Amino acid sequence: MDFIIKDNLELSEYNSVINFLDSLHYYCIEQHPDWDAKIDGYPQTFFFSTDDKKNVTCFANIILSKGPFKVAKINFGPAFSDFETLKNALLFLHNYFSSHKFIFFSLQLGINISDQTELLEYIINKNFKVNNNFKPENLWSSICIDITRPEAEILKSFSNGHRRRIKDSLKKNNLKTKIENNEGYLHLFIKLFVKMSKFKELPYTEKYITHLFNNINSFIYNNNKGFIVYIFDGENLVGGLIIVHQGNTARVFKGATDPERRDIPISHIGLFEAIKQCKANGYLTLDLWGYNHFANKNDQVYSINEFKKGFSGYFTFFPKRINFILRPFNYKVYSFLKFCKKTISRTIPK
Repeated sequence: MDFIIKDNLELSEYNSVINFLDSLHYYCIEQHPDWDAKIDGYPQTFFFSTDDKKNVTCFANIILSKGPFKVAKINFGPAFSDFETLKNALLFLHNYFSSHKFIFFSLQLGINISDQTELLEYIINKNFKVNNNFKPENLWSSICIDITRPEAEILKSFSNGHRRRIKDSLKKNNLKTKIENNEGYLHLFIKLFVKMSKFKELPYTEKYITHLFNNINSFIYNNNKGFIVYIFDGENLVGGLIIVHQGNTARVFKGATDPERRDIPISHIGLFEAIKQCKANGYLTLDLWGYNHFANKNDQVYSINEFKKGFSGYFTFFPKRINFILRPFNYKVYSFLKFCKKTISRTIPK
């Protein structure tokens, strides 16, 4: 088996990676080879392994830091074919970054906890010094909805409040949804997300949102990896929801609602329409993507948690983030400088 790290993929390699990802039942969209550069804006660095027949068996987008301290990170990956391949890939990656004078290597696996992930964690901790403390930044959990059930059964499983608001809205027929690749709708969606961000004091700039939404729209429709649900009240766009496809699972990526229209169940209708669309296209689950078990009742995140729980999905948990501290002293200096930078940025008026 060959292990390769490079900054650019040849066309044949790119096509092999796409074919490999398409063969998997599940992988996180962050591992699509176009994702880092086109969506998150990171410089491209790729890792992949091949078998004796040159078939791709494992793939990851690697995020490398800029500056004097060399840090590597993989988010929700690598995508892999079997656990033996994954184990060998992690051993290779650790040794590669250690021998190339990186001070820190971190990865969050993009798979649900299982007996095999627990065994893998034992093997990694046995062979290397790992820091994966039980802290929010090292944990990932979500809520998934089983959409293989009949539509009526799915709706019946929702909380009384969610179910009532959806039924009332459908009966009154006030809200309409549209699913299509429409530049005009996308422009309105961007303006709505900016409006919501300002209202909620979220740290997003209009330039960033415009860039992100234009890129994600191109990505999902050019690669057949999702769709956008637009929610209208009459002629006015009051909500939008971006859905991405990853294997046999669909996932909520971004959404927005008009903060001045809390009188109507915009998100409820958007998610229910997304469920129906994903079900019709043969997907097995809809992942609401993210549940913070550490949220306090006074936090905005707590309200988001409660909203997601109302769809009566089931909790999923990924393995704890694996943090390899490759050069302890340098990493302490790096962490201290990051802390200072963060502290200073908080004191500067925005």
